[in-house]
Amino acid sequence: MQVVCRDLVQFNSQTSISAIFDNMEAVIKLLMDTSLGKNILFLTKYTFQLTLHSIWKERNSRRHGEVATSSVLLVRLIDKQVRNKISSVREQGNVRYDGCMVSWFATR
Repeated sequence: MQVVCRDLVQFNSQTSISAIFDNMEAVIKLLMDTSLGKNILFLTKYTFQLTLHSIWKERNSRRHGEVATSSVLLVRLIDKQVRNKISSVREQGNVRYDGCMVSWFATR
């Protein structure tokens, strides 16, 4: 999963889009794998969603003449958004995802 997200973030005009999505079946299986546990599955799905959204937003920004954002900054923004989501879920009193922050920091 991390490889696919990294490849998507570092996508450029020389990269073949088919090369990135060759493993899409494996990505879909991963996103639906309930054996991962609820915390890891939540983090995987949410990170994938944020990655796709960030790439699409970056694409639109570039098409409208804005300065390109580096892949390092995109990764930092995704990391910050995931941490904010985990914090907001915890603030709402939802104890189902208490281990998410620990799991997220363990992936670093």
